[in-house]
Amino acid sequence: MFDQSFVMLRYSEGSEVVGVDFLPGIATLMESLQHFDVEMVVFLPETSVSEENLKDYFPQFNRIVIYQNKSTLQHELNRYLVQANSTIIVSSDRVLRGLAAELGLSTPHLQLAINILNNEISEMVQIFGSKEHPHLAQMMMLLE
Repeated sequence: MFDQSFVMLRYSEGSEVVGVDFLPGIATLMESLQHFDVEMVVFLPETSVSEENLKDYFPQFNRIVIYQNKSTLQHELNRYLVQANSTIIVSSDRVLRGLAAELGLSTPHLQLAINILNNEISEMVQIFGSKEHPHLAQMMMLLE
């Protein structure tokens, strides 16, 4: 699953969607994910463009979800709890990532999702506490 931070909709002067622009490197990483035969879903905040009209611009995604607010987003994410061990949400959007983290589904970057699928060890640092007094906890993660 992806969020709007990986892609920007491109609009015409008449405010019609005419394409999408992915951040550098994201398209290549997404191609890598397709080798794993995974279902890819993109989450976008409310837009005037319908999910149906966006399908042409996101052919690599199995599903497009447009959410209006945090409650709608929570409802959409709950459907993936049934398969929590097989769901990875890649997000840099703090609201989506926060909700996903509460559900145990969050991964902050697409490369980490690929590492998880390859069963590669990832070293991570968790920072907690206040900005003035941060505490670090190094973690190693290997998912089987």
